[in-house]
Amino acid sequence: MRQLVELERRVRMLEQQISGMLRPGVVVSTDPARGTVRLQLGDADKLVSHDLPVLQRKTLKDKDYQMPDVGEHMLALFLPYGQEQGFALGSLFSQADGVPEAAGQDVFAKQFADGTSITYDRAAHKLVADVKGDAEVTTEKSLTATAQEGATVHSKKILTLMGKEGVQVLTASFTIGPYPGGETCVTDWQGDMALAGNFRHQGDYEQQGSHRLSGDVEAAGTVTDTGGNTNHHEH
Repeated sequence: MRQLVELERRVRMLEQQISGMLRPGVVVSTDPARGTVRLQLGDADKLVSHDLPVLQRKTLKDKDYQMPDVGEHMLALFLPYGQEQGFALGSLFSQADGVPEAAGQDVFAKQFADGTSITYDRAAHKLVADVKGDAEVTTEKSLTATAQEGATVHSKKILTLMGKEGVQVLTASFTIGPYPGGETCVTDWQGDMALAGNFRHQGDYEQQGSHRLSGDVEAAGTVTDTGGNTNHHEH
């Protein structure tokens, strides 16, 4: 009989410990330097937890880091011998804090408070990054971007290509034209330029400096000498 009573006591203690191990709560403070949060637990007494480490995917050599916001709903796991030690396992979607607009079964989505978003749809095979500020990519070695079909770089202002030792354009055809909706195309070359192959130009051409040719010059219109050097020509 004593053994049965003791067994019942231990079972009740175990149930009490287990019932308090997993508890929902709301973030009331964060410590980004330590990667911890404090939660107001979902009890009538509104108990606030000790600092709880936020569960991350990697923390040793590769580091994955993201902190929840104050007011965010999270689930906490406490060790069975008290609520002094525990872990913030992750955040929860709710009716008030719904899923991202791009949510779907085949979608990976990351949405930030400023409106920036990164989404990948595995069914459509499409990656979209919508950045509401500047974007920078820095590599200590080479950078290669390959597209099996077309590629477009679109800037509503000035597009700058800078190469300390030069810029190479290797293509079967190279066209410079006006921006869609624009009236004119102004091309300003500063420095040396080397072209291999035929060069076709449509429109006015203005040059400052000397112009030397190793072949013939054919003009459909009038060639005017404004420098007074006509008498130097031999006919």
